[in-house]
Amino acid sequence: MRLLARLELDPARNHLLTAFFETYLALLDKEERMLQTEINNLDPEEEAKVMELITSYEKKGIEQGK
Repeated sequence: MRLLARLELDPARNHLLTAFFETYLALLDKEERMLQTEINNLDPEEEAKVMELITSYEKKGIEQGK
């Protein structure tokens, strides 16, 4: 996620990469907790960018699930 945030790709490419990771590299509960811990340890600016990616992807998932 940090790499995606640093690349500053357009939203379509971010969505494509995020969808790939979510589909083919699903995290176990323990790995999700580790990811959240790492996100919490980022500097505030980088954390905001990573959380923006996650939030954007979650919003699309919620919309598709309706």
